[in-house]
Amino acid sequence: MKKKLVRTLSVILCLILLICSMSMGISAADTDSKGYTFVFVHGLCGWGSDDGANNIVPYWGMATGNIFTELESKGYKCVAAGVGTVSSAWDRACELYAQLVGGTVDYGAAHSAAHNHARYGRTYAEPIIDQWDSEHKINLVGHSFGGATIRLLVQLLGEGSQEEREATPENELSPLFAGGQADRVYSVTTLAAPHNGTSFFEATGGFSSALVKIFSSLAALSGSTVLNKLFDPMLDQFGLSYLPGSASGVDYDISKLQAFINSKDNAFYDLTIDGAAELNETIRVQPGVYYYSYAGTKTSQSRWTGNHTPNFGINLLLYPYACAIGRYTGVTAGGRVIDEKWLENDGMVNTISARAPFNEPSTVYYSGQKIEPGIWYIMPTQNMDHLEFSGGMLNISRSKIRSFYLQHLEIITSA
Repeated sequence: MKKKLVRTLSVILCLILLICSMSMGISAADTDSKGYTFVFVHGLCGWGSDDGANNIVPYWGMATGNIFTELESKGYKCVAAGVGTVSSAWDRACELYAQLVGGTVDYGAAHSAAHNHARYGRTYAEPIIDQWDSEHKINLVGHSFGGATIRLLVQLLGEGSQEEREATPENELSPLFAGGQADRVYSVTTLAAPHNGTSFFEATGGFSSALVKIFSSLAALSGSTVLNKLFDPMLDQFGLSYLPGSASGVDYDISKLQAFINSKDNAFYDLTIDGAAELNETIRVQPGVYYYSYAGTKTSQSRWTGNHTPNFGINLLLYPYACAIGRYTGVTAGGRVIDEKWLENDGMVNTISARAPFNEPSTVYYSGQKIEPGIWYIMPTQNMDHLEFSGGMLNISRSKIRSFYLQHLEIITSA
């Protein structure tokens, strides 16, 4: 009887230890997941933490103050990368990679030759994160065009580039183009990203063409003077900005600027519906990575015209663009139809475009479901305009934007 009791107690003790060890294992996994660094990537004409502009107005928080302060107080490690303000998704992805690993930016021999710019960019003496490998993963968060940037980075990490492998001797090939590194990324989150482009360019016609020239000119001018300490356009590869630490600026060359504007190797082309479709042909979800996408809306359908008109509270800077996008239907230069489904928008990006890439697997997210890697989870559409996702101007509360980020980061670390 006594031996039987001892055996019973031993079995019970073993079960308790097993349960405890399982619990500790789950806890450790959660801790590791929460410990992964969040790397935030800005959109068009944005800036990173190293830009002087960030000391005046943080991109991630804008008028509501730096959101990293709140996130880091909750235990999340966050860094804000700075990539080319008007550069293509490819060039920005290469710059982001160099910042993550340290070293010189390599835009690729094939890509650089095809677009007539320098193969190498600036050098980062130290990576922006302490460790980055399959055991120290990162969570990528991209606002607007930052979404295309991080999607392409993960694609290159996973599969590399066959064109670059064929054009480059093995001893000169950047590890980015070799592939096999997707296990370094835990998750991808896009915020108001034009996955499938934006009809902004068709809807605003000649005005958008003028804006492209204005933004490109301002970027080149600021990059060729000491103003780049405040706002660095990072157009070194086109000879339109100078490297940090250089004794003097570069000559402002209108021919170089014109070549950049007329090329397809810039953000403005990648942001079009045709450009985004071409980019999407080169990207696919990586099987071990979690994907989340948020779209915004700040328009409502008119019962009289059927068009979408701006809602109360939209940023006044975006009001005319929301009107233009909300009434435009037509066909792109490449023959892609822009119908009524494209009218709803956040002031810059069509809501349908920001939900998920058309050519990749996706499903609508609902609370409590099991999250699987390798598929886009379309998160609830937010009542936010395009700028509110990064902190807005004066039309979003500090508590709302912080609550939004904290809730989503909890979803990521709980997956």
